[in-house]
Amino acid sequence: MTFSYAEIFSDKERFIPELLYGRQNDLKKLVNLVSKQDLTLFFIKGPRRSGKSSLLLTLLKILSNGEYKEKFGVKDYWIPIMVKLDAVSSPISLSNLLLRRGITNYTLKKLNVRKIPTYAKAFSEKIEEQLSTAKSLGGGVNLGSVGASFNKGKSFAFPFSLDLSLVADILYEASENSKIIIMFDELQYVYENWKGDRSLFLQFLKKISDEYYDKIKVVMTGSIIRPAELLLSKDYTEELHGRHIEEYDIREISFEDAEKMLIDGFNSAKISYDDYIISSALNLTFRIPGWLAYFGKYYVETKKFDNAISKSYEEMGSQIKEEVRKLKKIKKKEYYDKAIDVLVKKGKLSPTELSKELNISTHEAEIILNNLNYIDFIDEKGELSDYTVISLKRDFKEMQCPVCNKGKALIVEGLHYFVQFSCKHIVKL
Repeated sequence: MTFSYAEIFSDKERFIPELLYGRQNDLKKLVNLVSKQDLTLFFIKGPRRSGKSSLLLTLLKILSNGEYKEKFGVKDYWIPIMVKLDAVSSPISLSNLLLRRGITNYTLKKLNVRKIPTYAKAFSEKIEEQLSTAKSLGGGVNLGSVGASFNKGKSFAFPFSLDLSLVADILYEASENSKIIIMFDELQYVYENWKGDRSLFLQFLKKISDEYYDKIKVVMTGSIIRPAELLLSKDYTEELHGRHIEEYDIREISFEDAEKMLIDGFNSAKISYDDYIISSALNLTFRIPGWLAYFGKYYVETKKFDNAISKSYEEMGSQIKEEVRKLKKIKKKEYYDKAIDVLVKKGKLSPTELSKELNISTHEAEIILNNLNYIDFIDEKGELSDYTVISLKRDFKEMQCPVCNKGKALIVEGLHYFVQFSCKHIVKL
């Protein structure tokens, strides 16, 4: 199967396994994990632009597509339901959306499954039957339209209260001999925007974990991981205490897979490149798939390495700046700019060190570091945890391979990380 450079270097989410460079083993592991009876809730972690959403969308594609089911050894009948939580403002809107997506088979169509399987149609009809029955019995309160069936043109009023656990009942009863996999993306928005309603979302997960683990799986991720972790806390005072959440961490892809991604794209575009360009690009984008895609796209457009690197850093850096801008209760933005500048130079920050750099109190420095931890810039120890933050720094230098003294490549100065040279030697700086 061949793809165009526009597909390989697309900055949009992807759901075709062959387009997920370096994630084949991850896909196989996730297929095996969701097939286990005793695992129900899954949380995918990783840095910005590492492909978390694409990984889960591709998982849904594999579970519901005949060709890929056979290739990955999937035996069960799966019904995927995908929800992006950035557009969901409340439990009732999530309830409506889950049911609407079940009735319309929205996710299968989104994944370009051209022929809706019989079991998925039956699932849709079973949801409609339950809603019709509840409505005829006068159950609950009319809280808005669930949506129209694509097949029958019917419209159903959602007849229940805000309790999302009732939606879990409906989905479970409708599944019959099938299994359901629900994908929640942008999980941080529930933590940040739902306030007093967070517990309703967590009770939904809790019910699935306790009662419906045999038929319903929930996979979750977010572009910012820390608030999602806070939402899914299992402390003894929290809703999910005692429930297992399988965490799966993805990082940068291998040098081999990153190189193949660039070469496939460049060959498709029929433009020239050399080992120096490839190795330097891998080093300066840290082999993060989304960042590699930015570089590849701009290299095809400009055919100039310097321009492509500069534009890819601008693209990545604008996202980093936006995360800082969105921080609530931020005071003196210049403090954050300076803190980030020191962070990318040193790779680590402590409250004492930052207070000296900014001439502020240790308490003020702690607040800044806590906020940077909240948006995944640093870990609990104050160490740089997401290399995309380096996009705000452009201290590059050319280095000669210390192994053979022949190969060369550009690297980010001052960082201790693995780099590749044009001679193909890989070295830890």
